[in-house]
Amino acid sequence: MNQIPPFSPRIYDEPGIGRFYEDGRVLGAVDDWLAEGVRGLTISEWSSSFPGQGHTKQALRWLRSEGFQRIVANGVGLIEDGVGDIATSYWLLMHSQGLVDVLLDDDSQDITPAPAEVLAA
Repeated sequence: MNQIPPFSPRIYDEPGIGRFYEDGRVLGAVDDWLAEGVRGLTISEWSSSFPGQGHTKQALRWLRSEGFQRIVANGVGLIEDGVGDIATSYWLLMHSQGLVDVLLDDDSQDITPAPAEVLAA
């Protein structure tokens, strides 16, 4: 059985390839940005080496603590006939827990659920 490495988060550039988030447990391709005074981060790829251990949640919380006010998950799957695939369901869960703010499907369409207070009105 693989031993889980310690949580050691960082964001770094790989020249000629792109920008990445890595913590020893999770690896993601990311882009950070600033728009209208809001510091944001877009995740375009994300992979956990130890699924089901809560490492994505820890990583997303760390990103928030680093000042990313808006986190966008891009390419979270597709919803067809009202049903999303497992990746879509996973990112919807991350959104429901306040860990990501915007969800874009594989066609770059915004599928972010409306806030509960909007639905109740």
